[in-house]
Amino acid sequence: MQDYATDVRNLADKLHKDHRFSKVILVGHSEGSALSIMAAHDGAPVAGVISMAGMGRPFAVVLREQLAAQLDSNTMKMYDTSMTAYLAGRDPPVPSYLGSLFVPALRNYIRSMMAFDPKEVGQLRCPVLVLQGDYDIQISVADAEALHAADPASTLTVLAGDTHMFKPAASRDRMAQVPAYTDPTVAIDPRLVSTMTEWIKRL
Repeated sequence: MQDYATDVRNLADKLHKDHRFSKVILVGHSEGSALSIMAAHDGAPVAGVISMAGMGRPFAVVLREQLAAQLDSNTMKMYDTSMTAYLAGRDPPVPSYLGSLFVPALRNYIRSMMAFDPKEVGQLRCPVLVLQGDYDIQISVADAEALHAADPASTLTVLAGDTHMFKPAASRDRMAQVPAYTDPTVAIDPRLVSTMTEWIKRL
């Protein structure tokens, strides 16, 4: 994560020095929210940060919450034991449907995600816009509220009926939300665009 955040900071530095641009604003979606916060925290010369469906709580908490909504209690106990072993450097046997969470080559990345503290947003020296859909089944409104609580000066906007992809859905049901992830003809909520542009114009 730090490597990626450094890339973001270096790009922001480059754009800041380019006189074709009046302001540099970081816009990060999901994991990108964390990267934007980290880059700004590390000194990227930005006029603002926009967090879209970003974690406001530790990654370990968010990930476990996502899994608990899909798996039974016995499987979750196995997950807890396996994740402890994995982070310690061991490779525990896990069911194939959990395999993508325990790839040895991704261990340092997962560790760095676990180490990220979303409360860093409260230490930024620039305006922050927090955007969240209330039908998001990956990141909750509680995360957006936690980011806003860490930075009370931030602007929090919750878009009713929007999914993690900021596309509208009929419900929070996972199957009902599949088109929002897979169908490119499902449009992004126009309220997202207007909210972002109006906020940027006020900077």
